[in-house]
Amino acid sequence: MTNYIFVDIDGPLLPAKLQLLHQNRKTGKENPPVFDQFAVLCFNLWAKYSDAQIVFSTNWALNYSVDGLKYIMDVNGLDFKYSSDCVTPKRFTSNRHIEIMDWLRHNSDEGDTFIVVDDDQDCRHIEEMLNDGQAGNEIKARGKWIDVDFTNGLSLQNFIDGVDA
Repeated sequence: MTNYIFVDIDGPLLPAKLQLLHQNRKTGKENPPVFDQFAVLCFNLWAKYSDAQIVFSTNWALNYSVDGLKYIMDVNGLDFKYSSDCVTPKRFTSNRHIEIMDWLRHNSDEGDTFIVVDDDQDCRHIEEMLNDGQAGNEIKARGKWIDVDFTNGLSLQNFIDGVDA
């Protein structure tokens, strides 16, 4: 049994309000963004106490390599173990929930659990697809979406919801 955390960057780790920080106005490979410290604490606690493996489900994967994404996490104090396939498949025509479902279809096993920490409202379809059989018998993992506010970022209630998952 493996626990997974699907990590989105914009919203959960880098809410819009942090764009006011000077160092977040021009981010790039040489100038990584500064994440919300409460969110960093929450992700580290989730990952540590659930012994979770991390999977990136973020549009940042279109512009950064896996090593680049890991570097940004490390610079911000995120202490993660990564899944061997740690990025959801990216297609310009797919929605986030489809990318996550596709990743689960190819990488999860019976008894695996996950949380999807994301501000993308399409992720609300994940649980219903798993519960009503739309995902077929191919996905054995069970989990939930943690709905994060893009502007303000991760809340205490989001953290509690993730712990309860």
